[in-house]
Amino acid sequence: MRKLKYFILVILLLMLGIFIIGKLGRNGTSQLPAPVGVFIGTPDDKKMSGESFDSYNEGGRISESNANEKNLNSNYFKELVLDLIKLYESQKDLVKAATLITDIDELVAKSGISALDERWETLTLCLANFDCEANKFFDMIATVSLEGTKHGFENGNLIVQLLTADKYWGTDNVIEFSKAVKYVNDGVQEKSDKIKQAWQEIVSCDGKCKERTTLNLEMIELLAKD
Repeated sequence: MRKLKYFILVILLLMLGIFIIGKLGRNGTSQLPAPVGVFIGTPDDKKMSGESFDSYNEGGRISESNANEKNLNSNYFKELVLDLIKLYESQKDLVKAATLITDIDELVAKSGISALDERWETLTLCLANFDCEANKFFDMIATVSLEGTKHGFENGNLIVQLLTADKYWGTDNVIEFSKAVKYVNDGVQEKSDKIKQAWQEIVSCDGKCKERTTLNLEMIELLAKD
């Protein structure tokens, strides 16, 4: 009888030992680190890791602003230049000016180009009283034209150099002025007679006539429509 009790006790102790060992084994397994090769350095890890996911977005996808900029063409920049000219000429007509400001704001937002955003913001501050001077508009038009050269706006550089010449006309900056005048003079030789005539009127004005701003705007309009 005593031997039977010992035998039962031994069996119970063995069962208890097996249970404890099994429990410890499971806990130990759950605490082991995941195998490095499964998650790190694999393509799937780019989707799991926050850092890699951000990098994937930056390098593998086009942001909304870049996508907008990529879809721009020369017609967009021509339209924007022409609307800016209309706005300058319509500042005293509150309703028309407000409509043009709204249209231009939508065009600028569509571009996703930070340089246009910044220049437009500066111009709108000047437009607060609907009596903004021409040079602020010229700055905006020059920025639009320069950006347009990256998207097929062939006359963009001509407009930029025309406005550069106007900026330095009658100043001590004879080098920049001369370069700009030569560029425009050479460029218009391949253009229409209307554009050539507009340029000759600007040259004859010599930066001194009261129609100076109007002459520049007329030539810019011709170049934008060319």
